[in-house]
Amino acid sequence: VPPLRGFTSTLHCPLWKSMHSRSGKNAHIALDTYSFCIIHIQNPEGQEDNMSRMIIVPLVLLACSLSFATVWHVNLDTTAEADFTQISSAISDPEVVDGDTLYIYGNPANYASLIINKSLTLIGPGYHLGSNPGLQANTMSAKPDNVNIIAQNVCLMGLMVNNSLDVNAANAVIIGCSLCDTRINAGNAVFAGCYFRIKEGYNSDTVRLANATNTSFSNCIFEANNGFHSLKVPSTSSATLCYSVIRGTVNIENTECYNNIIY
Repeated sequence: VPPLRGFTSTLHCPLWKSMHSRSGKNAHIALDTYSFCIIHIQNPEGQEDNMSRMIIVPLVLLACSLSFATVWHVNLDTTAEADFTQISSAISDPEVVDGDTLYIYGNPANYASLIINKSLTLIGPGYHLGSNPGLQANTMSAKPDNVNIIAQNVCLMGLMVNNSLDVNAANAVIIGCSLCDTRINAGNAVFAGCYFRIKEGYNSDTVRLANATNTSFSNCIFEANNGFHSLKVPSTSSATLCYSVIRGTVNIENTECYNNIIY
């Protein structure tokens, strides 16, 4: 907050201490738009100004305020500064709660398999980071072995799942991830900018829906093993497929398709 001419101002955030002590680790505070801060104004001699000793300012005027979401850092590298070395350890920690975010750092090794039983956001660095040389300081992806989503409202971004993804709870959002052997068994899942790749030894359709209604695929790439489908949507499910590139065949029902390339 800029000080008034000839005065100093201090931004008091009463929630910071409680937020910081809640995590006890490398916590950060997310910002939204509906709380208040207190600006304490003093003159150059350190005395409170008689005209305005403190001003309560709605932070919506500053386009920010406080919420209780916490960001946690996960890195397999034990020499790096992070809160956890495994994603599964972060998820099981009681201080990590619904609404929190995990930043997952890329490493040469894979992260252990995980079951996501909280409404969390997991953000990795992306995949194919070395495709354009010289643009990334670290070209390593964050690669969990297997991912099983059993909590609603989970978001995955920028991860490279090494083996399989199971979506068993509604309202999952998967953005910019590299996936294989994907099974969707719950409604309202959203996939955007994902690469559904094949994996040697997997003799099945690349993406399979079962009792999964209102699934959305946009700007995705699908591959398929010989003799199997890139995407299978049975009559018990429904989906929208758009702006995607599909190599191989699809076996789909109850699906709205438009602006795709299939070859």
